[in-house]
Amino acid sequence: MNKFGKRILIGVLLVSSFTIAKQASDGFRGASSGKGETPRAVGPNRREGEIPYQAYWGYHKDKSNQNLEGLFNKVVNEQVHLGYGLEMLPVSEVVLPFPEQMDVELNAISLYDGDGSLGPDNKIETYFIERQTGREVKGPDFTGEKYRVWQEHRLAAPLKVSALVLRKKKGVRLPDEIKFYGTYTPYAVAAYKKPAHPLKRMLGINAYPYNLQDKDPAVLQKKIAALHPYFLVRDYLDWQLVETQEGKFTFNPTHHGSWKLDEIYARHKANGKEVLVCFKDIPVWMQETYPKAIRSHENAPMPYKPEYTTVENGETNYFNVRYNADKGKPETYSQVAKAAFQFAARYGKNKKLNPKLVQVYTGTRWTADPANEKKIGLGLVDKIEANNEPDRYWKGRQANQSPDEYAAYLSAFYDGHKGTLGPGVGVKQADPDMLVVCGGIASSRPGFYQGLVDWCKKNRGYLPNGQVNLCFDEVNYHAYNNNFAGEQYAKGERVGVAPELSKAPKGLLDFHRINQELMGGKPIIITETGYDWNSLTQGTREIKGKDKFTVQADWILRSSLEYAMAGLSGLYFYQLYDDGSGSSTNTRQYMTSGHVERNTYELRPAAQFLQQVRERFGEYVPVERLSEDPRVDQYRSPKGQIMYACWIPDETGRTGQYALSLAAPEAQIFTPTVGRNTLTVQRQKTGNGKLTVTLSETPIFVTAAPNVK
Repeated sequence: MNKFGKRILIGVLLVSSFTIAKQASDGFRGASSGKGETPRAVGPNRREGEIPYQAYWGYHKDKSNQNLEGLFNKVVNEQVHLGYGLEMLPVSEVVLPFPEQMDVELNAISLYDGDGSLGPDNKIETYFIERQTGREVKGPDFTGEKYRVWQEHRLAAPLKVSALVLRKKKGVRLPDEIKFYGTYTPYAVAAYKKPAHPLKRMLGINAYPYNLQDKDPAVLQKKIAALHPYFLVRDYLDWQLVETQEGKFTFNPTHHGSWKLDEIYARHKANGKEVLVCFKDIPVWMQETYPKAIRSHENAPMPYKPEYTTVENGETNYFNVRYNADKGKPETYSQVAKAAFQFAARYGKNKKLNPKLVQVYTGTRWTADPANEKKIGLGLVDKIEANNEPDRYWKGRQANQSPDEYAAYLSAFYDGHKGTLGPGVGVKQADPDMLVVCGGIASSRPGFYQGLVDWCKKNRGYLPNGQVNLCFDEVNYHAYNNNFAGEQYAKGERVGVAPELSKAPKGLLDFHRINQELMGGKPIIITETGYDWNSLTQGTREIKGKDKFTVQADWILRSSLEYAMAGLSGLYFYQLYDDGSGSSTNTRQYMTSGHVERNTYELRPAAQFLQQVRERFGEYVPVERLSEDPRVDQYRSPKGQIMYACWIPDETGRTGQYALSLAAPEAQIFTPTVGRNTLTVQRQKTGNGKLTVTLSETPIFVTAAPNVK
């Protein structure tokens, strides 16, 4: 079943095809020139005419550039493409929903047909989604066979709609422009209030269980010290570790890797870390259900069935209609949801859980191998992340999930699809208080989340307070600062750039906007960002005497400051150590992203800078930006003390000056310094409370100096 409901063909309601528009308008009834008409009042708070539409309301349910602005920018004869070679699904949908507050009653739509045609068998099917019932009402087909004309489709009777859906094949472009006509209630988005969080929440890191375990006590202490700069820790946990054999759960030690998770999470908690466990990938026993040609630990967390393979004309299709259908059903993901239940039962806070639902395999692997014990409600983990990069298009269809497919998985993982999958399934059924975080999507655009919300409306309904019954507690995505708006695998020449020169931090505004309008203002986190010190595509470089490691430190710290001021709830850098193959000769992306030397456990400049700032200013909260260039941001401590973070937002070695008003006879200037554990502090007199500071591309922090008696 399509997510908007069963397809219903209603020939009585709708004209079956487009009519070519006249060249001159005959008013709203004609609505055919595409020029529209100023809406007029038709009742208390109701308007009739061209219905205003914001492009960001729409989204594409597939991997693409999400470029829907072109449909509503009032520019004709400009083709709208969703990115050449990006789409994954053979058939996908562009969804153009209306905010529920608009109560749209549609009379007509107009689409502009510009240059070229779509080609044979490449028509775009349109469907109107009826409000309240969610049923699909078949609209006209757009073929692009006309030339530079508006094509109008008038409904035989007005229809209350929640969305227009364009269903298209992979690679097919969209119309040049779209206009809607009918009656509606004017809708104004409430003024956005940017959240503010302590700076320490921008000091997070990605790590693995083995980063905080070692048989050698001296080495273990070094590993603990290596994590000291970070308040947030995202701990990757492969499903394989806790369910090495199907149905046999082990945690302390795990039967794959022998990691003692109880000790690791207890150590994090004792050291004041906020831990997010990223429960990811599929175990070997599930991998083996896949044909060898498409077998991978990163496949979607569902078992493969033989009936998913079809051979036609000598070609093998591993992803037939049945595969695609099952991939969109919550019950397909029951096994991973059961594993999530067991994890939450052990590490959540719910001690009243029925012990009969808790499973722990107590068998041992060898003599003196410690047996696992059943434990409930240890209270060591507050947040769990439901997989990593579920939209990973570069790994093939077997690994990629569309918004609908991931929503089905997430609903199972969250609460066993509202409990319908039975007892012992889903995180919330084990511990209602454990937070479920969406798997960090690879895309830095919010369209994926719009799809999740729409799926939840249809398949999970609404809560008593009128909010959509969403199956996640926090919004999460990945964004790397580069010249491709933060996308990880953009096609073309891609290089890492300073955070202020990237579109990625600015892209957070798009998430804030969708979050406020559709998701009730949930926390937004970025669980992967960062820079390699030796990559050709996501790396830093030497700048005027600064080596790559120091530039990495500058850009890492400035990323934290940028996202703090942008209202992010949490920022996690990738990653604590270089990959095992990372070295001065390895130029692959993400292989040399480490903040700490993996052999000596010594902090590199990036970790040193974050540690220095956390120690002195971790509790400070952003207030406002006073200047863009130079960057000057004001922060306030819990006790009301003011601090200014100041730097040059560039990557050329540029310097500059800025005059601060401190209203104090003396100032303190704190400078991150390579090779130190604390910020370098300089005390300087002001002139009538004003201080002119010289700035570089390394941030400094300025406060009024306390009186010295």
